[in-house]
Amino acid sequence: MESNFDDREYWIDILLKIADPILVNISKGTLKKNMLVESVDEDKVKFAYLEAVGRLICGIAPWLELGVDDSSEGKLRELYIDLIKKGLVNITNPDSDDYLLFDGFHQPLVDTAFLAEGILRAKTQLWDNMDEHGKSLILNAFKKTRSIKPYNTNWLLFASMIEAFFLETTGKCDENRLSYGNRRSEERFSRNAETD
Repeated sequence: MESNFDDREYWIDILLKIADPILVNISKGTLKKNMLVESVDEDKVKFAYLEAVGRLICGIAPWLELGVDDSSEGKLRELYIDLIKKGLVNITNPDSDDYLLFDGFHQPLVDTAFLAEGILRAKTQLWDNMDEHGKSLILNAFKKTRSIKPYNTNWLLFASMIEAFFLETTGKCDENRLSYGNRRSEERFSRNAETD
């Protein structure tokens, strides 16, 4: 018996349910106003917005990078690319109500790395089509993470990811932050291999 169930249509529907509340609001500058955040730790509330945005964009980036076409899905991607580009400007503009925290604590390092990875995974759609003002706002916000010293764990790689973003988009980076996490990981793998 043949089923009429369409996996792709189902997954796109799930994507919309997850993405709409975040992306529509960041495009309008209303994420902080409308996103409900519950936490026993008030400090965590400050970071919940960047966590939601960064991880969402990182997750849907490969789909966005497929680009725009005449199909209903291609038109949907066009809408989401536009929402994200507007939203990226809002969350990185210090004059916006939706300006997010990119420094001051450790957590923004993690969530900025996810956002940086997302932009790189959809570089053609999200970065190459961004105007220079938007690019400047994003770069300035991401630079704030350089004030965060990562824990001496896999967090070193979050700093590396952000520097990889700078290298890819500007041709320049903090070479120590870019490579230190990789060197430490290689050292750990070498030690583990020797004890096996």
